[in-house]
Amino acid sequence: MISDPVNGLARRHGSILKAEAVGGAAAAGHFTKLLTATAQSKPFSFSISGIEYDLIYRTDADSQSLGQQGFAFCFNKTTGAFVPISYAGTDTVLDTLVAGGVSAATSIGRFLFLAGHTIVPTWTGTARHNVTANLQKMAVWVRGGAYSRTFKITLTKANGTTTVASYKTVSASYPTLLDTTDLLTSDADYQKKVNDRVNAYNGEVTKWIGTAAADIAPESIAEKLRLALVAAGVTGCSVNNSTVLIDNSLYVEVKAEDGGDGSLIRGVGNGILAADLVSVIHYHGKVVKVKPQKSNSLDAFYLEAYAKDGISTGVTEVAWRESSGYKMQPNTAFCIATIEAGTLYIGGTPAKLQTLSGVTVPTFSPNPVGDDLTNPLPTLFGNRIDYLGSFQDRLVIGSGTIILFSKPGKYFDWFRSSVLTLPDDDPIEVFSLGAEDDIISSSVTYDRNLVLFGKNRQYTVSGRQPITPKTASIVGVTAHEGATDADPISSGNFVFYAQKQGEGAARKASLHQIQAGALADTPESSDLSQQLSTYIGGTPVQLVALDTPKFVGLRTTASRTTLYAYSYLDGPGNAERLFDSWSKWTWDEKVGHVIGITKSPDDTGLLIYMIKEGKDYANANKWWVSCEQFTLITSKSTYPYLDSLRPYSAIGGVGSYVNPYNYPTEAAIAFTSTGYRPFMGAPITGLTQFLTDYTTGTDGWVGIGYQALVTPTNPYIKDKAGNAILDGRLTLGRVRVSIADTGGAYIDVTSSQGTKTVTDFNGRILGDSSNLIGYQPIVTTSIYGNIGKETRQCSYSIKARTWLPLTITAVEWVGQYFNRTQRV
Repeated sequence: MISDPVNGLARRHGSILKAEAVGGAAAAGHFTKLLTATAQSKPFSFSISGIEYDLIYRTDADSQSLGQQGFAFCFNKTTGAFVPISYAGTDTVLDTLVAGGVSAATSIGRFLFLAGHTIVPTWTGTARHNVTANLQKMAVWVRGGAYSRTFKITLTKANGTTTVASYKTVSASYPTLLDTTDLLTSDADYQKKVNDRVNAYNGEVTKWIGTAAADIAPESIAEKLRLALVAAGVTGCSVNNSTVLIDNSLYVEVKAEDGGDGSLIRGVGNGILAADLVSVIHYHGKVVKVKPQKSNSLDAFYLEAYAKDGISTGVTEVAWRESSGYKMQPNTAFCIATIEAGTLYIGGTPAKLQTLSGVTVPTFSPNPVGDDLTNPLPTLFGNRIDYLGSFQDRLVIGSGTIILFSKPGKYFDWFRSSVLTLPDDDPIEVFSLGAEDDIISSSVTYDRNLVLFGKNRQYTVSGRQPITPKTASIVGVTAHEGATDADPISSGNFVFYAQKQGEGAARKASLHQIQAGALADTPESSDLSQQLSTYIGGTPVQLVALDTPKFVGLRTTASRTTLYAYSYLDGPGNAERLFDSWSKWTWDEKVGHVIGITKSPDDTGLLIYMIKEGKDYANANKWWVSCEQFTLITSKSTYPYLDSLRPYSAIGGVGSYVNPYNYPTEAAIAFTSTGYRPFMGAPITGLTQFLTDYTTGTDGWVGIGYQALVTPTNPYIKDKAGNAILDGRLTLGRVRVSIADTGGAYIDVTSSQGTKTVTDFNGRILGDSSNLIGYQPIVTTSIYGNIGKETRQCSYSIKARTWLPLTITAVEWVGQYFNRTQRV
């Protein structure tokens, strides 16, 4: 029944079968295993290219060893058909997901991400700086020359021993003095010889100026140093302009000195003191470490040489950019899925999915800069992923209480882009102080904020401004334990969550509501089921909410054929709750056992996914998966009030659950309200006679019956203060039930003597114009039920008939009160 403040208490409409498909053979005991495996299955709704889909997946471990069977189902809500699923073969990560169950799911764009309880994200580390291939490549840039300077290169081996090569430039002045002492003054040509000697000397001095200038040229010094290195036994030496290049695996570092302040020569090996102490010529791809100044080494970073022309390799003119010294490449994190050409493809890695589907899939990005100390791995690696979501165009990944936000728009980029700066679009990793023992597994978006639900507490991430690495924080706001068995949901201005209470057979569930408090960022929570005792049994599994009409559905482990329904109506501004009610929707096992519930495409009803077993058209045991559409409309239905409704013409075919070998005894056939004989019908056992009686019987609809009843609370007398008077006796004599658009009803009375039907109304009223033979009357009237019992010793129920509508608009009663208070 559905309580509507406008129409009254109305029988819910029967569900309409949207689709069903044979899941496979059902040998003895197989369906029981399937029921056990899917008890905690949950749905996830997503869209690709404007088409809405539901994915129903198993959240528990594969305790029944069913493998991929029953692990997941996909439904196209736009076309109303189940989507085939293709799993990647030889996929360890996917096999782990299937074996351990899904722990979290989200979707962005055309891709769906599925984390697993037993999937542990992995990565591969590759040294780029501290490896021989990089260490052996060094350069010494001679930036300038000077007279009488000793330029020195010191090469260091891994064991600490060194090889030194040096060259001293010539002096600026000619090194030899003019000497004429060997000339005899007695010589007649003495003066001429002196003049010749002076002229020759001046010529040498002039020549020396050019020689000395050439000797201090950087290119000359570089070549002299190369020759010195070769002379010292160093191989792999070359010169490019004024740069000495060394490529020798025996050496790991170079040091260059110019005999002065070091400004004339620069050694670029594997560690430098500042980012500007690099050379203009080096090996393309060379990585150097800018040594840290702090003791914890967190200020170290790496530079990589890139060919300036973008083409050259080896030794070339280079530009230096910040890079990584230790590459950390994520390998696995979660499974990835997409829909292509009407098929859902699931792979354990981007490469697996791309191979399987043919769709280009983005890959996980390695760290572009730093190393495992300065740009460490996100916490999710080596730990289980408990939460997946999206917020402000960032993929959000949670492990415990540590939350990672990817780069905006780059959902597989989880590392900082620089260790020197902190751009606003960098990834963010945050956690809430004091909540290290919690596990965040769910979230909702509420009032622009991301509300995270952990097992012990709830947290918010402010969304009023774009989140950045400098401003992001997680703030604990409430402490409601056990609120994540069923994922919380938001609807309108509220957030709803469910909790479990008690253990074993005494386990029950409760529904709660969070709304904005009197103070900013101080939400208030209220129990919406506090008036119920054991009405909602079991552990919460799933919540589903509709905003129009206001409705929350709660699914629990107590029954796979039951949905607890909460309806409400608030006043303007949500200042006051004007109306609320609880009801329980039940359906027959032949309709199916629920595995997931989502909103219908028009957001006014529910899609309930179920599994069921029976015989197919070839009389073979099979199991089916189906999608049933339920509506919250309370006005009279066009269709008969039967579940799993389908036209008669649709039964008996290949894949149909309702067929001659599998007619459920609870099934019936009836006309619609606009059919040949509105709401006339017959049980399925009378199908042959029905088709004989009505030549248009094939226009009927077939479905499975369900019970619809309400048991009103018995009345009691109150005193002037509004308190119930418990002494004395109140006898309930008769009830008057006002009904509208109703085809019939029963009134049953239950007491210690059992249950007795006191009213059996078939909708026919003598003299009413609608009371025609061969037609089912739908009337608005009042019916009476004689109770005649004390209110604490009986209860009465108002029940619908067969597949006919029932709407109760009012209940009135007549009785007697006997007060036997003893006077003293």
